[in-house]
Amino acid sequence: MSPSIRPATPSDTPAIAAIYAPFVTDSAVSFEFEPPGADVFATRIERGQLHYPWLVAEDDGEVVGYGNAS
Repeated sequence: MSPSIRPATPSDTPAIAAIYAPFVTDSAVSFEFEPPGADVFATRIERGQLHYPWLVAEDDGEVVGYGNAS
């Protein structure tokens, strides 16, 4: 199966949280002090998708990236 991009769903939040965590803990590109968990991302997606897209990149059924607009 080839990589695909699709709208994010609440079931994607553990993978999104895992992808984002190193940017909080190991870099200076985030203003967050602690990596948010899947529950926080579920809320962000739910609220954000009212106006802007949240997308995930999926390869062989695994979420390998995400993006959002705001």
